[in-house]
Amino acid sequence: MSFNRNSLKFTETLQNSPNLTETPQSIPKITETRSKLTDTHHQNSPKLTEIRRNSTKLTKTLRRLPEFADTHYNSSKLIETLQNSSRFTTKTHQNWPTLLKLTNVLKFDDLEH
Repeated sequence: MSFNRNSLKFTETLQNSPNLTETPQSIPKITETRSKLTDTHHQNSPKLTEIRRNSTKLTKTLRRLPEFADTHYNSSKLIETLQNSSRFTTKTHQNWPTLLKLTNVLKFDDLEH
């Protein structure tokens, strides 16, 4: 309700403002825009809630998988090894985001065979 109350106050303020000469002509546009924004918010709210819920479920499921734990452990070890390496250069550091993506995707057990 506060959203509607605030938007009404905003509309009243615009109507009563002596500095805004085009305000009376703009009020229907402002009201229409406000109405569209409210409608869009109400339409998308359930979708956003469902996306958040599914994302949380997926994260919990991934964390329970043994492959996830192994990959996470191995990627941490790989990162630690690289950081301690004498060949860890500025160029490697610039490629760090790509390297992190790869370590999260690869299954290290597959690399050993």
